[in-house]
Amino acid sequence: MMKSLILSGVVEYLGENHTFSFKNSIITLHERIQSEEIDSVFPPHKFSISELFGYTNTGVSVSFIDCVLSNNFRKQEFSTNVVVLSNKIEINRKSKFNSLRMTGGSLNNFGDVVREIFSSNDDKADISILQTGVCNYKARPFTETDYKFTDISDSSDHYYRFSSNRHFLLTDKNISDFNRSFEYRSENGFTIKDILKQVLEMINFIKLISWKRNVSIDRTSLGVIGEDNLNYPTANVYFNLPKDNESIFNVSLLDYNTENNAMGTLYANNKNLQKSHVFLLSEKHSERSFDSKDILNCVITYEQIIDHFDIPKCKMLPEVKVLRKKIIKDYSHEKNFETLKDHLNNFRGINLKETVKHLLDKNQNLVYELVKKSSNINCDDELLKLLYNVIDFRNKVVHTSEFDITIEGLADGAFLMTYINYYIILIKSDFEESKAMEILNKVFDI
Repeated sequence: MMKSLILSGVVEYLGENHTFSFKNSIITLHERIQSEEIDSVFPPHKFSISELFGYTNTGVSVSFIDCVLSNNFRKQEFSTNVVVLSNKIEINRKSKFNSLRMTGGSLNNFGDVVREIFSSNDDKADISILQTGVCNYKARPFTETDYKFTDISDSSDHYYRFSSNRHFLLTDKNISDFNRSFEYRSENGFTIKDILKQVLEMINFIKLISWKRNVSIDRTSLGVIGEDNLNYPTANVYFNLPKDNESIFNVSLLDYNTENNAMGTLYANNKNLQKSHVFLLSEKHSERSFDSKDILNCVITYEQIIDHFDIPKCKMLPEVKVLRKKIIKDYSHEKNFETLKDHLNNFRGINLKETVKHLLDKNQNLVYELVKKSSNINCDDELLKLLYNVIDFRNKVVHTSEFDITIEGLADGAFLMTYINYYIILIKSDFEESKAMEILNKVFDI
């Protein structure tokens, strides 16, 4: 974790070397530049630079990524999101890496790592005890425990892999320190400027498949691939994440196992959804514990998802049609009229209630029966009413800024809409309907 890092040393800044100290995600340069020199370089507002490079006082190569100068730029303080340290190579803008690997933390909560490594087909650990008292533990091969996929939106030679290590700590009480990892490997390699983007993508993906808003990672490393095709770590990466609780997830990585690279489609879809700031579900979704923010988020997420996947194609609201005609008429002489007209023609003004009714049509898919099962509701009209109430809540917030939590059944409606959100994401990521429902059953504890 970056919060625990305390560093000092020298970095290059504006072509000169400056001593620095680093604590609580803040880099402070102690050899100040003269004020007139600063004024000639910086405008009086936040200024961001891609990286700072240097060495710590212990001779470790350091890079600070995505640095932002503080509002009081004469203090020469930067905030940073990522720190890279290496005692094996000099880190600079030209440094190339082939792998980025995250290990432990929330990744270990996808089921029992030790059981996966040592369990054989008969679900018993493959252990033999010799007469001498020596115990032999036979681990399953990586080909049986690793899970690989490729991002379908990335044409480069790459893959992602979930794996479990074969290194452990033997104490007088137990065997421990088995960890699961999530690795990005690129044949062509990547540089320092690509690290932050890659870290965020991978963290957001872990959040999605674990169905949690907060996840943690114990350690992250960069590596190069040797001639033997093995990964050799060359640097460590530090960034801040909230502390995750230790509970085991309801869903395991095996639940996502398919032969059609559905995980690769899911990864690509998640990248695009994150660009739209799609909100994840509440930590206590299985208990249906939703506050007003969660309720609003789930319906906004629904709105963004159906727009992203363009489903279903619904009729434009009559009032939107009238408003569009009026705007086109009133602004036809404006300079940027054609651009405005294009935007208006692409704006559908979707009737959210109509889309919900369409998605829950019994003849469209199997989610209808499963949603009814999860809500213990047998009446079609009552089911729709719960979802309509969540939409009404959203409309009140948007149009009057009023958070009307007195609307009946909001928590149940938010639960159902969250279920529908993730159902759409899985189906549109090429998961078979039965597989999607199997995953959702576990996640929502149905």
